[in-house]
Amino acid sequence: MFQKLVCSILTLCIGFLLAAPAFAQTPAPAPAQPAAQLPAKAPAKAPRKAVAKGPLLLDPNRAPRTIKVTLGAAGGKVAEESVFAGFGCTGGNKSLAVSWSAGPPGTESYALTLHDPDAPTGVGFFHWVVFDIPKGTTALPLGASAGAMPMGAIQGLTDFGGNAYGGPCPPPGPAHRYIATVYAVKAPSLGLATNTTGALLRFVLGQQAIALGRATTTYGRK
Repeated sequence: MFQKLVCSILTLCIGFLLAAPAFAQTPAPAPAQPAAQLPAKAPAKAPRKAVAKGPLLLDPNRAPRTIKVTLGAAGGKVAEESVFAGFGCTGGNKSLAVSWSAGPPGTESYALTLHDPDAPTGVGFFHWVVFDIPKGTTALPLGASAGAMPMGAIQGLTDFGGNAYGGPCPPPGPAHRYIATVYAVKAPSLGLATNTTGALLRFVLGQQAIALGRATTTYGRK
């Protein structure tokens, strides 16, 4: 009996010893890998604002628009006699005839600009800059810029770089607008010099104009 018990114990020990290498060779399970991190999404970009174009280049002057302005342009278009002579254009370069109604009480002088908001410059193009026009004047005849300006009136710098009217001469393509603006000014003189640009004049008129009016003509070439 005792011998049978010893044999059973020995058999179990031998079986355990034979099986031990197999257990030792079983690889331990690999540790769990952390979940892959997805790259963070970049914040959405705000839509780009549209670039300001011609219609937004008008003078922002807030003076009442009570002056009626008339341009001597047949059919609303600039005649060849007032087109620039140069840059491929062969006009007569005579300043446009301009007339306007009298300003309100308190008007002591007038100012005038002729501006092309459609010029491919980003800021438009000033073709005529005039100020200190006497308060008794309500018209400038055709060609006045060349020698028939009222006494005391001053012609500032145009974007051609000179102190006189420069006619339209847009690049070939759609017609451009030429906007004449007449300002009623509360001072007899703005105290500005002949090197005054259209931009500077507009700035000063923001404080000095008590009324204004506009008229538009067009010109284009193929």
